[in-house]
Amino acid sequence: MTKIMLFMSVALSWQLVFSGTNMSTPKSPDIILRFGNTLEDILKNWKLKPLVGKDEYGVIRRENGNILHILSNQSASILFKKVDFSVYEYPIIRWQWQVNEFPKYAESSSEYTIDDYAARICVAFPAWTIRSTKFLVYVWDDRTDEIGVVKPSSFSDNCKIIVVEGGKQNQGQWVTEERNIIEDYIRVFGSEPKKAAAGIGVMSDSDDTKSSTDAYYHNIYLKSEI
Repeated sequence: MTKIMLFMSVALSWQLVFSGTNMSTPKSPDIILRFGNTLEDILKNWKLKPLVGKDEYGVIRRENGNILHILSNQSASILFKKVDFSVYEYPIIRWQWQVNEFPKYAESSSEYTIDDYAARICVAFPAWTIRSTKFLVYVWDDRTDEIGVVKPSSFSDNCKIIVVEGGKQNQGQWVTEERNIIEDYIRVFGSEPKKAAAGIGVMSDSDDTKSSTDAYYHNIYLKSEI
């Protein structure tokens, strides 16, 4: 499956979710996206889209929010949820993740022509057409220590990849990330985002490198202020 076909598949899946039942969250200081006690429980509120092969999903129960575990073996998928919120009311996204295994890149891929990442968080901005859907993609890239660098995506120009955690210094440890969605959007797309509903996605993949990844994700917060 080509990269453009993958992008169209992901974008179409987001479009179907956006056109479905309204799943807005009541106004509060923070919107907290939690994971259920089992994958079946999670899929009551989230949608899972397999892209290549089959990732393995697991849940570790915790009182302060369950931990999602994704094992990818030459595979790719995305777990996503419709969340009706204005990025002007909730401009900050905050989450925790841990990576135990990164994709195995060959030397020829040093120029980032391959889109495999052990961990990524996606913020989607729906549009009337599939091709116009925009994605902010936050990744942990072990190939660079330069935080904030914007990398090309072989999916689409509407998919912008931002490195928020780099290197392997924190491999096997929990790391907290926090980003300003509006500032990042303006920086990579050159204009302000609309106030339309957006979606949040979680993704680990290793299909391009034919290797494997091992990552954990905790609660995702949409915050009204830092």
